[in-house]
Amino acid sequence: MIYGCFNSQGIQTEKENKLSCLRYVLDESKFYHYDIITERFRGGLYLSKFLPYNYEDAVYCDPDTGDVILLSGVIYQHHLKIEQDNLNGQKSLPYFLFESFKSEGSTFVDNLTGDFVIVIVHKKNIYIFRDHLGIRPLSYSIQNKELWFSSDMTSLCNLFHSEETFNVEPLLKNIKYIDYNSTYNINVKRLLPGYFIRYDGENLYGTKYWYPESIKLNKELTKKQVIKKIQQLLEKSVKLRYDSRFKAATHLSGGLDSGIVAALVKKNYQTQSEFIGFSWSPKTDRDIKFEFDERELVKEQAKLNNILPFFIDFTKDDFWKYTNDPINFTGFIAENKVLEEAHRRNINLIFSGYGGDEFISKSEKGIDTDLLKNRKWKLFFKRNPLSKPKHFLKTLVYEIIYPYFSIFSPNVKKHLDGISRYLAKPHKNHHKQTIKSFFFYKSRREIHLNALECNYLAERIEEWYIKGFKTGVEYRYPLLDKELIEFVLSVPSEYLVNSKYPRVLIREISEGLLPEKIRWRTSGVDPVYRNIFELELINVAKDILKEIDVIIKMDVLTWFDKSAIEKEIDRLEKTDSNNLIDFYNTIHVIKEIQMFLIQYNDMNERCPNKSFSNDRKN
Repeated sequence: MIYGCFNSQGIQTEKENKLSCLRYVLDESKFYHYDIITERFRGGLYLSKFLPYNYEDAVYCDPDTGDVILLSGVIYQHHLKIEQDNLNGQKSLPYFLFESFKSEGSTFVDNLTGDFVIVIVHKKNIYIFRDHLGIRPLSYSIQNKELWFSSDMTSLCNLFHSEETFNVEPLLKNIKYIDYNSTYNINVKRLLPGYFIRYDGENLYGTKYWYPESIKLNKELTKKQVIKKIQQLLEKSVKLRYDSRFKAATHLSGGLDSGIVAALVKKNYQTQSEFIGFSWSPKTDRDIKFEFDERELVKEQAKLNNILPFFIDFTKDDFWKYTNDPINFTGFIAENKVLEEAHRRNINLIFSGYGGDEFISKSEKGIDTDLLKNRKWKLFFKRNPLSKPKHFLKTLVYEIIYPYFSIFSPNVKKHLDGISRYLAKPHKNHHKQTIKSFFFYKSRREIHLNALECNYLAERIEEWYIKGFKTGVEYRYPLLDKELIEFVLSVPSEYLVNSKYPRVLIREISEGLLPEKIRWRTSGVDPVYRNIFELELINVAKDILKEIDVIIKMDVLTWFDKSAIEKEIDRLEKTDSNNLIDFYNTIHVIKEIQMFLIQYNDMNERCPNKSFSNDRKN
């Protein structure tokens, strides 16, 4: 984790007080901290003692010139001439990144594959590059002609907090579609994936360096070539992310994405004595009946690939634990338990199948639109025969016309109104560009590109990075590999068509890696996890409602429709309904926001001459 302040005219000593506010209060027995000081730059670096990185992996500093290079993350593949130039073996990767930057300029980043943020202080400029998919986070702010930055958005927002700049929207992400680029401070910005910034003390330049939208469809491909290339790229992606210095584990579910990643990762860790697959499916049932038991699929997948399955149990007490400490835990209760168990077992690397749904194993959306636009009539009518008029009309209206002409279907409108109906009017509306990214499209490629532009993928990854770092665990995402995604963007939609099954690409390449039950499974969310999660969410929300008189008086309620909440409470007193999951979720979010503000205040009090209250004007 990195942070710092740049001033082209030189850093004044009084800035040290503010810099101290960016430093975590971390246990010195678990983390190393390094100060980095030059004339124009003051900053720092945290390294976890549980991760196999050292100072030389992250920093190069020339005391004579004042040049500084900070590398947060990992470069998996590059074209730097390290071997022939590094004759004495004394130079670090950051040094060669800097040499490449000096010879090629900002285009040097085009030749890198990795999860990284690279900060370069050179002469009177600072440059900051973020990796193509946003796996490593970086937020920044310009204050009095100084550029401040941190891996952790929350601490940077807190450093420059005021009542006027506070932004509640990111705290509402579980009950509305927000701008996923937003932060808790309107003056703090996230550096977007695939971008870099340059600041010279007067002007800030933001430049995009990765252009996936420029990738053209390759109509020369055959379906056989597509399947073979996808398989090669995925195997390469996993192999690049393999690192024998770590003790690794993987996420494992009864689904396609985590299953194929787990199988390929295990092949690279054959010599590791114990290889665990963490499943979010709870171990115990709580006497609930399920449509099907995904845990059986997990066990079958684990047996096929010699993986030890570990099922995550969580209770109402766990819910309360994480609700009361939202800054230090992810928004996913099961993943918090995964991190704790990984740390207990000395596991410091977790592979995830996250991101597959948006690219390599994307669903059917947009495919029928492409078939019509590209005059693939035979395939279109094979998928949507006129002999089945209801299916044909449903596809035409709901999957093609509504998304193409940016019209909300009744179901989408009901969904949008439902999840945000307890918010106050100024906050009830969903973010327009995010809504467009999720629900409106004119092609399959546009859906892929919307997922990149919307930034919701990177937003969750940022949170997991910070929480994982505090625990001593790193995440890697083989399905979010730039080369893999670029190829998927080049594949014509007719090669994604199967008369019976969606997500044909990942099914085709998973032969021998996944049990046949999983390869051809079409069911959705794990009902065991979903039902038990909702049960415990309702139990916690009911506990919160016991304090409703206190909650109604909280300033947090200024962001919610108090009258709508009170009406729902009256209704519950008469019916005790468990079906109002949106309402119970809202009550839980209110409590989380309250606890977040308490912790945010505690962070703020570490900084001199600053105060924070819940009495908000917005």
